[in-house]
Amino acid sequence: MKLQVDTASLREALAHVSVVKPKAPLPNTPAAYRVEVRGGSCFLYARDGSHVSRAKFSYLEFEGEEGDAFLLPASNVEALAYGGTHLTFSTSETEAGTKVLLIQGERGTVSEAPLLDSNLVLSFDAELTGAQGGAVFKAAVLNDALTQARGFLPKDNNPRTEEHFKSVVIADGSNPKLDLPNGTLYAADGIRAFYYFSDDFVGQAFSIHANHLPLLVSFLAKAKGLVSILKGANLTFASSENGTVLGWSHHHKQYEQARRYKEDHSIFLTPKETILEALRYLRGAIDEKRNKIKVAYKHSESTLTFSSVDGHSKATSFPVVLIPKQVEGKTLAVKAEDSEFSMNLDHFLTLVSSCRGNEVELRLNFRNDKGLVLVRTVETFTLNDEGKIAPGGSSCEITRYVASMV
Repeated sequence: MKLQVDTASLREALAHVSVVKPKAPLPNTPAAYRVEVRGGSCFLYARDGSHVSRAKFSYLEFEGEEGDAFLLPASNVEALAYGGTHLTFSTSETEAGTKVLLIQGERGTVSEAPLLDSNLVLSFDAELTGAQGGAVFKAAVLNDALTQARGFLPKDNNPRTEEHFKSVVIADGSNPKLDLPNGTLYAADGIRAFYYFSDDFVGQAFSIHANHLPLLVSFLAKAKGLVSILKGANLTFASSENGTVLGWSHHHKQYEQARRYKEDHSIFLTPKETILEALRYLRGAIDEKRNKIKVAYKHSESTLTFSSVDGHSKATSFPVVLIPKQVEGKTLAVKAEDSEFSMNLDHFLTLVSSCRGNEVELRLNFRNDKGLVLVRTVETFTLNDEGKIAPGGSSCEITRYVASMV
């Protein structure tokens, strides 16, 4: 077997496939990618036990049979960039009778790698071919939603964390227990919640475990156009228009119910940097291990003030002026009385710092019957196919929410 490929094409395929870091198929064997030739193209595969990936690229010359394959050790990949404009892979045998993979570069570089049994890393094409179609998303919009949602998932592997909190779901309106608007992505950790609505998500059902999110986000960042979600017997696949594929193992514990409160007693606007400075002042003024603070809302002055509740390091921020939001000259909602409540400082910081505009829309829901105050930020924007906020793109709305502390 002899295969000559364009170096740039191979490296581009590796950039897509390497979102899955290949693992050694057997003890004492190197981690490796599978390279397979069929149908006039090359296919590159990676596996790590729970995930698979594939990319397609063209070759320059090929001598062999349809379906020929070899394993390319991951340790040899970095050197490929220095071989020249094209590379030639062939099988050879040393004087000692050992079979090797010979890699020759256009610039005269030569390297040898162990010739491993190609069956040690198998393709997953049969399962992919038989997978059932499901949701279809714009890669840029789904990537933005998942990237923003990751900060609102549980941050540890505490076994007592309920399993459904370790997943992200998109509601399509078909499950009445998911009391979410059709087209809403939802993530939560029991204290905080994240909602991302997009008109592109309407009618699309989707769920993924947090363990797979980093790989899917990396995959989507490189994908172009639309991405189809397919469900196979053992794996769920994301297949992009540019021919790349990512697969991950199924998870069974998903959100059985979810809801979103619909009423706000006060809706304000405030400069993002101003409220961040007040919160960061308090973060720097109190013990780094402390995060419970008091929030005081003063109606007569329309301000929020943050202060410590730790007697060993007292601190109070400057008042942050809140501007009641108006639509067509009418104030939407303002609670006409003072209020004090406790918040997690780090959660409040995340709530505000995650907003991408210069102004924060801050909403307060005073649930006096339960002694809670629900705080959320809301931002609306349009996202283009490059994943940038720009006019004329997909309509999106993000709601980030956190509950007060007892």
